[in-house]
Formats: sequence, C-alpha cells, structure tokens
Amino acid sequence: MSWNPPAFPEPDQVPHPRLAPYRRRAGRIIGPDGASGLIYADVGVCCTQVSGHMWWRRWSAPREFVMLYMDYPDGQFDDAMLDEEELDDEIDSWERGEFSGQPYRNEEPTRYRLEWLSDDETSRVRANFV
Repeated sequence: MSWNPPAFPEPDQVPHPRLAPYRRRAGRIIGPDGASGLIYADVGVCCTQVSGHMWWRRWSAPREFVMLYMDYPDGQFDDAMLDEEELDDEIDSWERGEFSGQPYRNEEPTRYRLEWLSDDETSRVRANFV
C-alpha cells in the first residue's frame, strides 16, 4: 500500500472502450442561433484512492479520462474533467451529434449540434487550446 498512486501508464495503455473516435479530437459546436464555437477532447490517466489513510492507501486501477476544453460561441471559455459515468453520458451525446454546454449560474445548459473536425483542423484547434 503506497502513499502515492501507482505510476501512470499512457492513455492508450488503459483505453476507455468507447472513446477512440473522440480521443484528442476537436469538434465544432453550433448553437440554436447558428453561431459556432469549438471543443477539444484531450485525454489523461487517473486513479482514485479507494481506501486507507495516512501512508496506508489503496488505489483503483488507472483509467482514461477526458479533459474537455470549450470555446463557446459567445466567447466564454471553460474546461471540464470527464470521468466514469459523466464521460459515458457525454459520449452518448457525442454519438448523437450533440453537445450540452456547461450551465452557468444554475441556468439550463444550451444544446449544441456537434460536428467532429478533420485531422488537419483538429491540429490547428489543438494548438490554440493546449
């Protein structure tokens, strides 16, 4: 039992089973008014402390998560870490070509249409986000 989590493998060594089409990919989000913004789904690896305290700690197996960067049509910028159930719910939306914006001040989130970009476009977007 270690104080620190185990050494993290690369994300492709512990891949999320449904994330492949979206891993390190940029998308265009289009609002109800036709204005567009961008998102970028970067990936990392994390684990969770499942028990213990002080120096006696036990950690979950490493797993892939998404760091989602969002540049909304109104100029707002946000980011969010998506892991486990939250990530699965978001992938469900992505598969339908939808993206729900992050709500501000308890507002209802805006629903956007989502179009994933080509490799070349993704490279340009990634340079701006990461």
